[in-house]
Amino acid sequence: MIGPRGVGNAYVGDGNGDCVECVAANLPFADYAAGACVAACPAGSFANHNWACHACGTATTNAYSDLVHQRCVDNCPSGTVADNNANCVKCSAGEYADHVNAACVSSCPADQAVDDVTNVDCKKIPDAFTTPQMSDEEMQQRELVKYALKLETRA
Repeated sequence: MIGPRGVGNAYVGDGNGDCVECVAANLPFADYAAGACVAACPAGSFANHNWACHACGTATTNAYSDLVHQRCVDNCPSGTVADNNANCVKCSAGEYADHVNAACVSSCPADQAVDDVTNVDCKKIPDAFTTPQMSDEEMQQRELVKYALKLETRA
């Protein structure tokens, strides 16, 4: 429960019917599921404006905690990626959010480009815009066909 003495301070029961102010215990967050004050909310949860931890959903619905916007989300928002604790963390200045590999990167991978709308995310390049790589043998065959066609047109 949120205590009446300190608006915004979290309180938990001590098991004896008394409330303990979490800030006074040097543990600012209240994890009501565990019935304890904690130094940080558990993985996959976020702290609301009253310093209370709220658990996010299942592995498929609202699985990630968006710590910046204090909410549970299906996918991390622009400029953030999921860490090992299912928390969306903001990438540093000059880094891009690679959502495919769940990493902050200084340059996007070869099959991705900087999203020209957000300017903080990498986005997959559509296959239609990528050039397939040919083997040396395929290149030689292509050149032979071009040469044969050139000879045909001369005759």
